[in-house]
Amino acid sequence: MDKINYRIILDAHKGGVQKVLRGFFTGDVSARMIAISINASGTSCKFGVGTTAIMYVTKENGVTNYGACEVVDNTVYYNVLQADTDVAGIVEMQLKVMDENTVLYAPTFTLEVEESKESDEAAETAPQFSALEAMVAKAQFVYDTRLVSIELKDDFTFVANYADGSVYESDSLTRMKDEVNEAILEMTMAKEEFAKAEEKRETDFYNSKLSVQYLVDDINERLSLGLFNGPSGTQGPKGEKGDPGPRGEPGEKGEKGETGESGVFVPISGMFSLGVDAEGNLKAYVRSGDSEPEFRLDEEGNLYYITAKP
Repeated sequence: MDKINYRIILDAHKGGVQKVLRGFFTGDVSARMIAISINASGTSCKFGVGTTAIMYVTKENGVTNYGACEVVDNTVYYNVLQADTDVAGIVEMQLKVMDENTVLYAPTFTLEVEESKESDEAAETAPQFSALEAMVAKAQFVYDTRLVSIELKDDFTFVANYADGSVYESDSLTRMKDEVNEAILEMTMAKEEFAKAEEKRETDFYNSKLSVQYLVDDINERLSLGLFNGPSGTQGPKGEKGDPGPRGEPGEKGEKGETGESGVFVPISGMFSLGVDAEGNLKAYVRSGDSEPEFRLDEEGNLYYITAKP
């Protein structure tokens, strides 16, 4: 006799009980097959090679059975067992789909199981019932013992060992560790380069300041020695002697006159000279055609000669 087939589609993006299947009786023995497809907002879920599935069956009396499924071409097939429908009432069904890396619980659907005329004692002693109970127990044992152990190796490789002898390894933690170490190394190198640049900047500034101070000291020394005073001017011709006038009364002593301008000498090419004019201004003299020197006066009155711009 051909099985009675049911085909349903469950939406993984929705919750609640999505389907109700009717026509089940307590006396059924492997007579009905349910074909299940899973969609996600209209897109069919694809199952790869090695995908397995288990059906959780919770009956009206609260007892839960486990049944193995078959996965073929993105469709899960479940053969309804006699142990699934041995109690009349609402039976809640939930599918669990697994592959090497993922586990998916599908939305629930229900079966409405009606009481059949066959006695319970006859059903429970049927050969099919005992064989199916053994299959369910075996499926539950394989599921419960599937993952045996996990470990983390010294190189940060994650290893999972399964009861069937299969091993899953992942080096994602190793890659993460290497990326962190590389980032730390780059930050350390950048910090060292910044420290070197800062040290060089401070050294260059100190050397420049020291050079200008040497120049200022040299200029002050030359000023104190009178090396910037020019030669006396040529004396003018002597005038004719006039007739002596009457002797006048002595006048009041006059104020001291202003200091005359210093003499000027021509410096050689590439050099400059400094002199103070009659108003007390310090002036720099350069050879015609040479560039003018640049000076800076700080807040404390110190004069700096600018040797080169940074």
